[in-house]
Amino acid sequence: MAHQILWFETILKFSAGIALLALPVSLARVFGLPHGNIGFWPRLLGGVLIGLAGAIYVEASQPNIQGLGFTGLVIINISAILLMISLIIMKQIETWRGNAAMWAVCGVLLLLSMFEIAQIEQ
Repeated sequence: MAHQILWFETILKFSAGIALLALPVSLARVFGLPHGNIGFWPRLLGGVLIGLAGAIYVEASQPNIQGLGFTGLVIINISAILLMISLIIMKQIETWRGNAAMWAVCGVLLLLSMFEIAQIEQ
Protein backbone atom coordinates (compact mmCIF):
# COMPACT_ATOMS: atom_id res chain seq x y z
CA MET A 1 0.00 0.00 0.00
CA ALA A 2 2.79 2.44 0.88
CA HIS A 3 4.50 1.92 -2.50
CA GLN A 4 1.22 2.56 -4.31
CA ILE A 5 0.82 5.86 -2.49
CA LEU A 6 4.39 6.85 -3.40
CA TRP A 7 3.87 5.95 -7.07
CA PHE A 8 0.59 7.89 -7.16
CA GLU A 9 2.33 10.92 -5.63
CA THR A 10 5.17 10.59 -8.14
CA ILE A 11 2.78 10.54 -11.10
CA LEU A 12 0.75 13.44 -9.69
CA LYS A 13 3.78 15.67 -9.06
CA PHE A 14 5.39 14.83 -12.42
CA SER A 15 2.16 15.51 -14.33
CA ALA A 16 1.57 18.81 -12.55
CA GLY A 17 5.20 19.83 -13.14
CA ILE A 18 5.03 19.10 -16.87
CA ALA A 19 1.74 20.98 -17.16
CA LEU A 20 3.17 24.01 -15.34
CA LEU A 21 6.27 24.00 -17.56
CA ALA A 22 4.21 23.75 -20.75
CA LEU A 23 1.31 26.09 -19.97
CA PRO A 24 2.22 28.30 -16.97
CA VAL A 25 0.03 31.35 -17.60
CA SER A 26 -2.91 29.37 -19.02
CA LEU A 27 -3.05 27.10 -15.97
CA ALA A 28 -2.84 30.08 -13.65
CA ARG A 29 -5.81 31.63 -15.46
CA VAL A 30 -7.81 28.39 -15.39
CA PHE A 31 -7.35 28.02 -11.64
CA GLY A 32 -7.81 31.74 -10.97
CA LEU A 33 -4.30 32.25 -9.60
CA PRO A 34 -2.27 35.46 -9.96
CA HIS A 35 0.10 35.28 -12.91
CA GLY A 36 0.99 38.79 -14.10
CA ASN A 37 1.18 37.46 -17.68
CA ILE A 38 4.61 35.94 -17.01
CA GLY A 39 5.40 32.28 -16.63
CA PHE A 40 8.51 32.52 -14.46
CA TRP A 41 7.09 31.47 -11.11
CA PRO A 42 4.73 28.77 -12.40
CA ARG A 43 7.61 27.28 -14.43
CA LEU A 44 9.87 27.37 -11.39
CA LEU A 45 7.22 25.52 -9.38
CA GLY A 46 6.87 23.02 -12.23
CA GLY A 47 10.60 22.33 -12.18
CA VAL A 48 10.57 21.78 -8.44
CA LEU A 49 7.61 19.40 -8.72
CA ILE A 50 9.44 17.39 -11.39
CA GLY A 51 12.51 17.25 -9.13
CA LEU A 52 10.38 16.03 -6.23
CA ALA A 53 8.77 13.38 -8.44
CA GLY A 54 12.22 12.16 -9.47
CA ALA A 55 13.41 12.05 -5.87
CA ILE A 56 10.34 10.10 -4.76
CA TYR A 57 10.79 7.66 -7.66
CA VAL A 58 14.44 6.97 -6.87
CA GLU A 59 14.00 6.77 -3.12
CA ALA A 60 10.90 4.53 -3.37
CA SER A 61 12.80 2.16 -5.67
CA GLN A 62 15.36 1.41 -2.95
CA PRO A 63 14.04 -1.00 -0.30
CA ASN A 64 16.29 0.12 2.58
CA ILE A 65 15.57 3.85 2.44
CA GLN A 66 13.25 5.24 5.12
CA GLY A 67 12.90 8.75 3.73
CA LEU A 68 14.38 11.34 1.43
CA GLY A 69 18.14 10.88 1.33
CA PHE A 70 21.09 12.44 -0.44
CA THR A 71 20.20 10.80 -3.76
CA GLY A 72 16.78 12.43 -3.74
CA LEU A 73 18.22 15.78 -2.74
CA VAL A 74 20.70 15.66 -5.63
CA ILE A 75 17.86 14.97 -8.08
CA ILE A 76 15.84 17.92 -6.74
CA ASN A 77 18.87 20.24 -6.90
CA ILE A 78 19.84 19.21 -10.43
CA SER A 79 16.25 19.64 -11.60
CA ALA A 80 16.12 23.14 -10.10
CA ILE A 81 19.51 24.05 -11.62
CA LEU A 82 18.50 22.91 -15.11
CA LEU A 83 15.22 24.81 -14.90
CA MET A 84 16.86 28.02 -13.68
CA ILE A 85 19.48 27.87 -16.43
CA SER A 86 16.77 27.31 -19.04
CA LEU A 87 14.84 30.32 -17.71
CA ILE A 88 18.01 32.42 -17.97
CA ILE A 89 18.61 31.20 -21.53
CA MET A 90 14.99 31.92 -22.52
CA LYS A 91 15.49 35.47 -21.22
CA GLN A 92 12.69 35.21 -18.64
CA ILE A 93 14.74 37.41 -16.31
CA GLU A 94 15.19 40.93 -17.62
CA THR A 95 17.63 42.50 -15.17
CA TRP A 96 21.32 41.81 -14.72
CA ARG A 97 20.78 41.57 -10.95
CA GLY A 98 18.14 38.88 -11.48
CA ASN A 99 20.45 36.96 -13.80
CA ALA A 100 23.34 37.29 -11.33
CA ALA A 101 21.14 36.06 -8.48
CA MET A 102 19.95 33.07 -10.51
CA TRP A 103 23.51 32.14 -11.50
CA ALA A 104 24.60 32.46 -7.86
CA VAL A 105 21.79 30.15 -6.70
CA CYS A 106 22.70 27.67 -9.46
CA GLY A 107 26.33 27.71 -8.32
CA VAL A 108 25.46 27.16 -4.67
CA LEU A 109 23.05 24.32 -5.53
CA LEU A 110 25.68 22.70 -7.76
CA LEU A 111 28.31 22.91 -5.01
CA LEU A 112 25.84 21.51 -2.49
CA SER A 113 24.99 18.67 -4.88
CA MET A 114 28.66 17.78 -5.20
CA PHE A 115 28.98 17.49 -1.41
CA GLU A 116 25.80 15.37 -1.33
CA ILE A 117 27.10 13.07 -4.09
CA ALA A 118 30.29 12.59 -2.06
CA GLN A 119 28.16 11.50 0.91
CA ILE A 120 26.21 8.95 -1.16
CA GLU A 121 29.31 6.84 -1.74
CA GLN A 122 30.20 6.65 1.96
